[in-house]
Amino acid sequence: MDVRWKFVKDKAIQTLEKYGVQFFPFDLIKFVSGFQNVKLLSYADMSALLNNKGMKTNSEWVKDNLADGSNDAALIKMSNNDGRIIIYNDDNTQNINRRIRFSIAHEIGHIILEHPFVTCIARNGYVEKRNYGSYEVEANTFAQCFLLPTPMITINDTIESLSQKFDVSKEVAKISLSIFKNQRYWGWPTKKKLNFSLLPRKYQTLKNNYVPLWFNGFLAYCKKCYALSLIRTDGNYCSHCDSQNIDIFPINEDFVLNERFGRNIMIYENYESDQNGKLLKCIRCNNEQLDNDQNFCSICGAPIRNTCSGILSENVVYPLAPPESPCETVLSPNARFCHICGSKSIFYCAKILENKIDLPVDEDDLPF
Repeated sequence: MDVRWKFVKDKAIQTLEKYGVQFFPFDLIKFVSGFQNVKLLSYADMSALLNNKGMKTNSEWVKDNLADGSNDAALIKMSNNDGRIIIYNDDNTQNINRRIRFSIAHEIGHIILEHPFVTCIARNGYVEKRNYGSYEVEANTFAQCFLLPTPMITINDTIESLSQKFDVSKEVAKISLSIFKNQRYWGWPTKKKLNFSLLPRKYQTLKNNYVPLWFNGFLAYCKKCYALSLIRTDGNYCSHCDSQNIDIFPINEDFVLNERFGRNIMIYENYESDQNGKLLKCIRCNNEQLDNDQNFCSICGAPIRNTCSGILSENVVYPLAPPESPCETVLSPNARFCHICGSKSIFYCAKILENKIDLPVDEDDLPF
């Protein structure tokens, strides 16, 4: 079977238009939810689902037994109905979010292009080897145009700019830019003028500069003020506005966070600290000679370890009774409130934290 380059590219654009995509990068999780009889589950979610049915599995079992050993994703067919499940490896110690996005788009390509093995696991011999290779190339080609349509590239774009704007890997950006610059006929869809807009995400760049390598806690996203907070333990309150309207994500399973909220994040300045929560440099006077045995800067007297103060926030409504003393939770240096009890932080009380430095995009009405 010959690869249908032009047909595949056109299918990618038609699919984007059919399902109402308006902005790039778009939410793949929300996109798949619009498919009939198709579900999207991580390896961990699939394992939990099977365990609830009495099986004993884990993510590694799902990879080996349902995804044919794939570290990326797979498409499987339900045995008792027409349903299909895209399962993907959400462990970001193995996969970065941009690779996960491409893997899911690849499986979407198999569905849209109606490849014959969407009803089975093809690697086990259901499709001739020669045709299987062509189907894989088509799915990759679909994913590339689906996530980064060639007509949206401009003459000033670079690999780095495309990777950031469309939330794709540098390899995908490199291939797309090569197709654009060389004006390869087969690489372009028939439709050259597209009505899509760009609304880049902040999360990928933010995470690279925001999360210390030693950190092994949670990310808390506030749906009221759009702040992203680092918290060491599960919590109840936003560290920046003390709202209880938050979603918690384990630090190593942040693909869902990136898809749902990646572009709509309030950026607060962060400050480097060690694993015990002590600053590496005083926020108030920039003194770097900080004594590990002290909790205050020897130059200006400002606190250098942010913890819960126990001083109640005016905005928190306590369900039973407010705390009688500080819970002594160690907080991130830029936390204004304790994520456990909602009390003000030591740094906030000392008035050494700066105000908000950026505003989120209002995207309440965006379909993706």
